[in-house]
Amino acid sequence: MQFWKTPEVYSKFQKEAFEMMMTELSLREKEIFELHLEGFKNSEIAECLKLSELTVRNTLHNAKKRIRKMWNTFMR
Repeated sequence: MQFWKTPEVYSKFQKEAFEMMMTELSLREKEIFELHLEGFKNSEIAECLKLSELTVRNTLHNAKKRIRKMWNTFMR
């Protein structure tokens, strides 16, 4: 097996790639996305950040869309 195909190396690559993609999000997108990843519901995020639930939903949708687009670029 080639070194770069080992699970440890691939896992490290995924983590570093994801962290780099997170830096491309706006501060608000990153804040909402991180809370989402921690398991908070949209309503809880909205309450915590004093935003409407619709704003949280839309921001989260846009952040996921941007990350998906960047991930697909990485993985070509």
